[in-house]
Amino acid sequence: MVNEMGRRLSEEFPELEIDPEVGKKAMEFFITLREKGALENRFKIRGALASLYFEIRKYPLHSQHRLDFDPRGAENFCRFARNSFGKKYRSLPNQKTLRRFYRLIVNEQWPNFPELVREICQNMKLSQVISNGAVALAEKVKEGGIEPRRDPIFLAAGCVYIATDFLAKKITQERLAIQFNTSSSTIGEAARYILAKVNPTFLLRQRPFVSRGL
Repeated sequence: MVNEMGRRLSEEFPELEIDPEVGKKAMEFFITLREKGALENRFKIRGALASLYFEIRKYPLHSQHRLDFDPRGAENFCRFARNSFGKKYRSLPNQKTLRRFYRLIVNEQWPNFPELVREICQNMKLSQVISNGAVALAEKVKEGGIEPRRDPIFLAAGCVYIATDFLAKKITQERLAIQFNTSSSTIGEAARYILAKVNPTFLLRQRPFVSRGL
């Protein structure tokens, strides 16, 4: 079911450029969390779908305009699952359940936060310079400790925002908000949270040198 839903999401939302194999990756992630005891086996479908929900939220929107129906929102994701598989499966999660499982998944994700940022940068098709800068910020944020209630997807967007400000032409908060299906204030809050923990001036050492001649 999860593999099929991942393929459907990839086909029906080309603006997100979701990997058709995202369902397989979500299942591997779910199995790992279940073996660690982070997710209970008796809620297999709900836990697996929450893993898929986490995976597709890593994909930014490759469009100038928001989607009318964005599956990266909890309500729309649940609706898509019900419309696709509601007749076959009765234990599909509602929004409240999805968010509860998502929070369990997020709590297990923080040790891998820098790699999450790298993956999101790849999905955004950012340059290696910006990607390395965003990952370096993520590593320093991780070293300082992250409040569990924070959403790693939005913090990753905050790392991208700061890295582009120091290393290239800045991506605006408004643009990132569209790409990550949130508000510009959420991106701004994530950036402020990072700046309160990390002095980003070290990124200046990573800025490419451009000779301007005489």
